[in-house]
Amino acid sequence: MDYQRILDEIAEAFIERPLDFLLEQDLQTRVAEALRHELRNRDSLYADFADASLTYSSNNMANYKLPYPKEIQQTAEGIENPISRVHTEVAVQDHLTAADGWREQIDVVVFRNQLENAIEWNDGSNRFDPEDFETAIELKYIKNKNYFPTHSGVDDLVESLKTDSNSIESDLEELAALPDHTETFLVIFSNYNYLYQGPVLDTSETRKKKYTRVGDAMCDWLRANSGDTHVLYAQPLHSEWITNHD
Repeated sequence: MDYQRILDEIAEAFIERPLDFLLEQDLQTRVAEALRHELRNRDSLYADFADASLTYSSNNMANYKLPYPKEIQQTAEGIENPISRVHTEVAVQDHLTAADGWREQIDVVVFRNQLENAIEWNDGSNRFDPEDFETAIELKYIKNKNYFPTHSGVDDLVESLKTDSNSIESDLEELAALPDHTETFLVIFSNYNYLYQGPVLDTSETRKKKYTRVGDAMCDWLRANSGDTHVLYAQPLHSEWITNHD
């Protein structure tokens, strides 16, 4: 499937109708819907299980709720192709964030045609083996940051891009940890052109020169640290692939 074309179309929609993208969830919904539409047209939206079992564990569930996972498993076993291949916020088995210990979730995942591994059902959370991922997409919508701090140097600003609430570095590390066969993407949207790429509306030539230099340094860092992950950047006037490994 041509994932880059699909993501390019969503970036173009952002340029044409930026007010339709109010939150990161809007971007996530667009990506998931577009992928489902593409797979539905190919008659390939649903996946089968080589093993439909659920590995169930619970530390605090009431006994009367325990039959529900078994009932869900029986339902899955009785249906041909019981799960959509496209899901959001997919929890990964045995993959924890280093910062806070919470189990990481991938923004959008496309599963392979057949899931070869059992699903872990832990209390109410379904966890999937990343070996069953065809594609993983992380999304970042930088919507409230409209300029770089003027007192910072390039190194400080790149460090901020890596480690602050944007958490771009952790997204890249998370994608790099997935199996080699999984195609990975990082999609960055910014309504204020945070990376200062493409057409720049700033009328101050001095500021434009400085911030473009910093934005270019950030893009250089992304290229150096993206590994095999494709990185797409979009702002209201322009979109481009910062890294493209084809």
